[in-house]
Amino acid sequence: MIKYLVVCLIVCFTTVSVSFTQSTKKNDTADEIALPDVTTVVPGNTLQTGKDAVPDFSGVLPGKDTAAPVLPRLPDTKIDTSGTVTEDRTSGGGKKDIYAEGLIGGGYPGFFTGDFSLYRSQGNNPFLLKFGHESASGYSRESLSDGFFDTSTDISGEKTFTGDKTVLNLKAAYKRSEDGLQDNSPVFYDMTKQLLSGSGSADIKCTDNFNLSLTADSDFYNRYAGENGSDTVPEAEKGISVFYLNPSASGIWTKDGVTVILSGVYNLECNAGDDSAFTGYDGDLTELSLHRGQFGQKISWSNDVFSFYEAASAVVGTAIGSGSVIVPFTAGATAKVGNPGAVIVLSAEGGLSSGLESCRELEEKYKFTYLSFIPGETTDWYGIFSASVPVYGRFSAVSSVEYRKTAFSNGTWEPVYSGTSASGLYGFVQRDRTLLKTVESLSTTVKNISLTADWTAYWKDVPVLENEQTLGLSAGIQDAKADKGADTSVRFELGDDADNVPEIAVSGFCRLSPGLRLDLKAEDIIKLLSGESRTYAGKYITRSGSASVFLKFFF
Repeated sequence: MIKYLVVCLIVCFTTVSVSFTQSTKKNDTADEIALPDVTTVVPGNTLQTGKDAVPDFSGVLPGKDTAAPVLPRLPDTKIDTSGTVTEDRTSGGGKKDIYAEGLIGGGYPGFFTGDFSLYRSQGNNPFLLKFGHESASGYSRESLSDGFFDTSTDISGEKTFTGDKTVLNLKAAYKRSEDGLQDNSPVFYDMTKQLLSGSGSADIKCTDNFNLSLTADSDFYNRYAGENGSDTVPEAEKGISVFYLNPSASGIWTKDGVTVILSGVYNLECNAGDDSAFTGYDGDLTELSLHRGQFGQKISWSNDVFSFYEAASAVVGTAIGSGSVIVPFTAGATAKVGNPGAVIVLSAEGGLSSGLESCRELEEKYKFTYLSFIPGETTDWYGIFSASVPVYGRFSAVSSVEYRKTAFSNGTWEPVYSGTSASGLYGFVQRDRTLLKTVESLSTTVKNISLTADWTAYWKDVPVLENEQTLGLSAGIQDAKADKGADTSVRFELGDDADNVPEIAVSGFCRLSPGLRLDLKAEDIIKLLSGESRTYAGKYITRSGSASVFLKFFF
């Protein structure tokens, strides 16, 4: 493990430091940047979309943020729309520039959470330090000692250095999660996953119209089981260790609304543990390492009304299917028409998408699973259309439709939550798919009251952990100063394997002072009162029914 961490750090810091030494920090009063409020959103049983929701061209098609003039970049944050703890951060004569923010809370059954941040948001050298921990045990009135628990802990740090023409960003993080196996395994009592990651990036402004971006990301992922039996099981079910390295480079030219991007990215995923853990998949994917390269271009043009873009790339590697090269491409357009305050937004795109999900991503996405191979490419023909339309000047209607069909037999990787292994865990298969997904929503705000209704449906294949149809209703109210408020929501799941009991949640908050807020929340109320379980997948259940209190603070 140590040798891989050393390689990780050397590559990251060498890549970014060579570029940064070309500039100096002569001007300490350069353009200031602002870190968004780091606000914790308490997790609940909300509907989430998987990787299939939208195509991912991030590896070869840098987004609009990378096409803009280079500015210091800080991590994304979650925004709590129910009203965050805020305070005038320029008070005290503007001398204070380091802030702390966090949340602590707990509740029934056996729930605790703590999330804390320390950061400097202004100047040329901002930083961010974060710590978070969350645990739940004994849900559905089951026993902690029988494995009905889950915990997660994460620590991260980020530092940005700003020179005359270069911005250097360094990140490091550690995450650990643990899931009890709920008395479903005769061999293991829990499953632990660890992730150690580091990254570095250098954004260089070469001319007024041309920017260069260099990045290097690396991860070390480790999964291992707590053993309570002597039964012999394959090494892959006991655990795996995988090392990742992903350097990339892109050049971005912009002028008169036109942006041209040339980019390249390399992916390495290799075994860093016992070689016997990787036995392959269906006689294939027996290699202990995966190599992938993607090189492409993107051209876009936009004005205040229309935007058009096209992109194409070439993908080569050791696990891209039967061919020697894949050529993903996309074309799309967006139009904004109408009067101010009543703008209709229409967008459409389509083409061939191709991407790679790592061992870590798949095992984190699907709990109680294991991989005994390094998964290969997933390729789809796809098309997406969406529309946002104001209705009677008071309502906002949003509609989208997405179609995907497997190309070149490079199907999607999904677990089979049936027929468990001897250890009680589930394996993966690669499946061809035909996906047709629609999402409809209608929302409005009347004074201090907000109302939303949404409907998600899968008309062909239904992804694992999703339902054929999901209906949601939500309402919120708060006073004009956002000092207090309340929210409620209900979600219905429809389908062959859906739980017919609706998920009902209520919450409320009260600001005790400018830097202190009290939150109360009850989730999945019917399950909370009845003590019944809610199925996660297969033989396993998930959190269901909770009542909690939280204290958010800022100083």
